[in-house]
Amino acid sequence: MKHKIHIGKNTVINAKPRPLSGYIREKETAGRLKYGKNVWIGSGCVISTCITLGNNVIISDGTYIEDNVTIDSDSILVYKCLVCADTKIGKNCVIGGFIGENTIIKNNCRIFGEIVHKHLDPSKNWDAPDSAEKGPVIFDNVFIGFGAKITKPVEIGSNSYILPNSIVSKDIPPFHIARGINEIFYYKEWKGGLSKSNFFNKEAGFV
Repeated sequence: MKHKIHIGKNTVINAKPRPLSGYIREKETAGRLKYGKNVWIGSGCVISTCITLGNNVIISDGTYIEDNVTIDSDSILVYKCLVCADTKIGKNCVIGGFIGENTIIKNNCRIFGEIVHKHLDPSKNWDAPDSAEKGPVIFDNVFIGFGAKITKPVEIGSNSYILPNSIVSKDIPPFHIARGINEIFYYKEWKGGLSKSNFFNKEAGFV
């Protein structure tokens, strides 16, 4: 029996990826949407090709998903977020903001900031094959606040908490808090109430 899916008004499914700027795609991305049980897609979304959605995925109105993206079960995309090509999102995540291409997000994460690339050589043509950059890896149970920016292909350790408007360009170990520009603290060293949050309880996880 075919799984149920809700698709809102003015939403485009299996949208062809945009042409590359001055380049031919080495392999044409093709493949229709694959989805599990009880998937809900809101109005005004654009869903590209080669997309896989797990069970109970919810995509809010106005969301844009580029090609070759996987979103695992029970995850939610909110606030008109943009998920760029070749991103992988795990289970039970809440994703807002901007997620740059090639990003890997593990399970139970909540991300409302921007994950961007470093762009060390902006003189390269935008879509040139040698301009592609590795994306960050966000491990389980990570929270990234509104306005925060991840600017390099770093690793964000599990149960890390990145405060709103922070800028992160280096790896963050598990169970650390980041603020400002690369100010990183082990959670037990944090002087505020956040250090007592159940978020840092290994047994509880982040649900």
